[in-house]
Amino acid sequence: KYIAALLSPAGRLPVMEYWIFILPITLATIMGRGYVRRLEEEPATWIVAAVLILIWMAFCVTSRRLQDMNYPGFLCFPLFAASAVVFLADVDLSIVGDDEDTLLMVEQLRRWSGVAMALVIGCGGIMGESHAGPNVYGPHFDAPRGAGKQRSSSAVADSGVRLDRIKRALARSSPGEGAGVVRPRSSPSADRRTQGFGRR
Repeated sequence: KYIAALLSPAGRLPVMEYWIFILPITLATIMGRGYVRRLEEEPATWIVAAVLILIWMAFCVTSRRLQDMNYPGFLCFPLFAASAVVFLADVDLSIVGDDEDTLLMVEQLRRWSGVAMALVIGCGGIMGESHAGPNVYGPHFDAPRGAGKQRSSSAVADSGVRLDRIKRALARSSPGEGAGVVRPRSSPSADRRTQGFGRR
């Protein structure tokens, strides 16, 4: 489940695990982006891929943290998408083109994306409170495997009990009260027994 927390944004992540994940990811991303910006030549493909994977991991754990606070995780997606675009522009400026307005927008994104990222990480790790039980995004991160299935099966059992009670109540009702209830007819063998020899 810890590997899944780094690769998939679906699910939840409590505050302690969030800090354990986000701090080294953020530090490694800053170091990788700084290294790429200092290079005078085109960086190796594996370095670019590694930084993009780190950005994706940061989005996954932040999304899970928001969902643990009962907020939609994809609220933070535009922030990390902008961070990836800025990084790719650092790698190769021709990716975004040479239009002056586009270059100005990239510069603004570079300036404010770091501030916005720090605010999101700080709010998610300090101000957010975890839900102790399951919420609309699934069970708690520390819940045992299959907890959601047990919960759904108990709900099905409860509905079955209610249905049995309704059937018993209809069976006890009189013909006038339970109009439309079809009662089983007595079998012919039972009728013959009531008319047999020795019946008073």
